[in-house]
Amino acid sequence: MATKFGRFTPKTKQAPVDNATRFESASDATRELHEQFNDWSAAVSKYGQQLALALIAANWAIFGTRAAILLNPFSRWSIAVAVFYLGANLAGAAWITHQFVRRKIYADDDVGRWKRQYQASVGKRTNWPYTAAIDRFGGRMRVVHTIAPILSGILLLISIIFPVDARVGPKPPGPSSPPSPCTPTAVDAPVAGPQHIASITGFVSGSANQVDGGESILRMEVGRAADSWIAKRKSGQHGLLLIVGSTDRVRLTQPRKAQFDANIGLAQARAEEVKSQLMSAISKNDSQASPTGDEVLVLASGPRHSPVACSGCTSIPEYPGDRRVDIWVIWSAKSTASTCPPAVN
Repeated sequence: MATKFGRFTPKTKQAPVDNATRFESASDATRELHEQFNDWSAAVSKYGQQLALALIAANWAIFGTRAAILLNPFSRWSIAVAVFYLGANLAGAAWITHQFVRRKIYADDDVGRWKRQYQASVGKRTNWPYTAAIDRFGGRMRVVHTIAPILSGILLLISIIFPVDARVGPKPPGPSSPPSPCTPTAVDAPVAGPQHIASITGFVSGSANQVDGGESILRMEVGRAADSWIAKRKSGQHGLLLIVGSTDRVRLTQPRKAQFDANIGLAQARAEEVKSQLMSAISKNDSQASPTGDEVLVLASGPRHSPVACSGCTSIPEYPGDRRVDIWVIWSAKSTASTCPPAVN
């Protein structure tokens, strides 16, 4: 079709370009790289700290006590590495925060300078807007976040695979001569027999767990008994714990009688209460020294004092010393070792 100005050519509509690519521009790709880098760097830091805390908890869960951890050098170093890593991470976070504050102040002090540095960094491999120190620190901390928890975990695995026998102590220095071939040798001087290690007196009349002077008196005596038991067990001795409860001759009131039935029941209840606290104290201080069920015997005893009958008396005299619990241990002699050959008949 012709027009005044020439032939008219209809404008055809161009088909949209199918840009079957992930990114619309190079800047989009660069932005994603930075985002992925930041996300994974944060994940390394987060999971490293969580693993360090888990390894510290695992050491305590496996070995149970401070003494057992200190006895195993690999467990000690596992916890030491984890704690050092957590401390270094905290110190590093404080330092890098200070550096970022300095860079912000630097940018705000001279906006024109900041723009010129930006233009100078375009298309170049540079640390801007950070500094070389910040970049170096970030790279080193990523290594620490990875290596420290892994090292702590390896040490924990070694401590499990190669346990240390707590019964084996260090050998004395210097040469030692072998024992005589036919002389029994005592492992240690045998100390056998009964030992009174604690006495809790002055229980409140009719009570199984209240002591005159307060709960601190009861805890102090129980703690003293626990320390005595643990010390002997660490030296290799075994024994039988006897916990003997007793009461006075004062008759129980009706509510107490319904609870304990008789004075002998109250004495038994006092002994059981002391036993419970003693087992808890031993387990808390050194779980490896905790006695087994066959090593504890609870007994009940009658009063030590029997007042003379008095027809004119209106009440029976009280004897607070009879309201008590005594803790005894019957120690067994340590075993002896002999290198003598068996006798031939």
